[in-house]
Amino acid sequence: MISYIKKYPYTSGAVALILVGLVKVFGFNLEIAEYLISVLQYLEFFEADELLLGAIVLALGILVDLRRTLQRTRIEAIRKQERIKTLHSTMRTVHDIVNNFLNSLLLFKCEAEEHEALPRASLENLENLIFTTSQKLKRLGDLTMVVEREIGPGLTKIDVDASEKHLKT
Repeated sequence: MISYIKKYPYTSGAVALILVGLVKVFGFNLEIAEYLISVLQYLEFFEADELLLGAIVLALGILVDLRRTLQRTRIEAIRKQERIKTLHSTMRTVHDIVNNFLNSLLLFKCEAEEHEALPRASLENLENLIFTTSQKLKRLGDLTMVVEREIGPGLTKIDVDASEKHLKT
């Protein structure tokens, strides 16, 4: 029953109003239609019926706009969630590919150390580069919110620092 009310709030409200009206008619012997007619005649005396009609139309417009705005907000939230899911899926794939490459590069580094094919400073730079690349990929894959930055006409990239800062605030 509650799920029906949540799914159809306007219909449920209308049913509730009808039930209240029926209780008034049968329980208290009040005629709602006669009461409404007398109110409208009273308003006609003051020429306020047009204002009442305008207020009703305005209220309906506001209700419809609020409902549509809420729906747009929900859709936008769903889209953002889907973008994050896609980002995480893509990043898992990128992690797999790049980490395989970095592991191969570490093997290359070990061979270069063993055969003393490269100077020690170059090998340390290579190791730092591998570590830094791995850390950047991990940060990117762990994002739960994405802030993009334009890097050229029609091109954007994920601003990891801004995304992490936005998440903390």
